[in-house]
Amino acid sequence: MPEIRRAGYFLIAILAIAAVLSFVWKPPAAAKFRSISENLVPFKIDGYSGRTETVSKSTLEALETAQLIDRQYVADDGFRVAFALIGGTDRDALHDPRSCLIGTGGVINNDRVEMLPGYRLNVRSCDVVYSGEDPSIADIVYFYFAKDGSVASATDIRMRLLSSALLFRRAEPIYFVRFMTPVSGNATSEDRQASHARLLAFASRMWGAVGPMLARKVNHS
Repeated sequence: MPEIRRAGYFLIAILAIAAVLSFVWKPPAAAKFRSISENLVPFKIDGYSGRTETVSKSTLEALETAQLIDRQYVADDGFRVAFALIGGTDRDALHDPRSCLIGTGGVINNDRVEMLPGYRLNVRSCDVVYSGEDPSIADIVYFYFAKDGSVASATDIRMRLLSSALLFRRAEPIYFVRFMTPVSGNATSEDRQASHARLLAFASRMWGAVGPMLARKVNHS
């Protein structure tokens, strides 16, 4: 019991220190993030051809201080992957994408962490199910990339950004990487597994193209 009480006091002390720091020092508003460009991401990769997507006004407003590259890639056989790369330092810009998916009427299933093939990177995968007359599923793989590697939890990223602002008073660049492909709501389990394997394979090839450059950017910040 005394150990539990001491742990509670320690947690309260940490929270109190954070509250005081946030009161006496207000971090300046984040400037527009300018660290990535369209030519960082290839338009053709592993048999896929990509095109830049038009980003909605509401999305641009939500990501006001961040940079966004939004692409749609299509393979020769019609397999599609929606790719997004967001860079920023503002914890309000790099939010949990699951909240947006739920907001559009989706239900998240099979939420899990797995390894990106060929890399020691944790990625988060989930199925977003949309019901109705024409049921569909969005198979999604995403992760955040920072100085010490990949992070598959939005909560961890928010804590990292907050501690960076409060304790170190600097802007730590973090990148959000997302891959998504549509799956028919009537697809069999075998078809879903095959589709997910292709999505992971595309993600691995894309990370091979953009990962080294992003690693240099976060390590020289």
